[in-house]
Amino acid sequence: MKESTHRTWDVMIKIGGIILTVLSLVFSFIHLSNNRTKAEQSLAKNLELWEYRRNLYSDVSGLIGKIITKAELKDSIEEEKMNFLTTYYGELNLVNDSIIKSPLKEFRFSLRDINYEDENSIRELRIKGQLVILSFRKSSQNYWKNFTNDHE
Repeated sequence: MKESTHRTWDVMIKIGGIILTVLSLVFSFIHLSNNRTKAEQSLAKNLELWEYRRNLYSDVSGLIGKIITKAELKDSIEEEKMNFLTTYYGELNLVNDSIIKSPLKEFRFSLRDINYEDENSIRELRIKGQLVILSFRKSSQNYWKNFTNDHE
């Protein structure tokens, strides 16, 4: 092979190598950007769900607090009781967390069966209300812990 032909091939191979390197870098950058975008979307979605859950738990905790504070006053808790039941059968079903399911049910049953004349019945309602609020706290902590572990 002539030396000029050899040089031509040598230069073409080097140029081809440079072009392939640049193309692979561009492809890698595009692929990395798409993966980062998906991860960022997942992070944003999970953060939004955590915020929703936190706000819902806060609202329901406020309702429970009002109910258990005025538990012996039957007529004064009817509005809060209806608001709680509406949220219980509505938005709280969207959360569907096993940590809160049982305490919520127990509180709902105590609220349904409360005897306003019986101090033990009122005490039971208050204890079960506090257990719901504690279960909200635990559920939020677990969700946040899992959320942050998944995105480290």
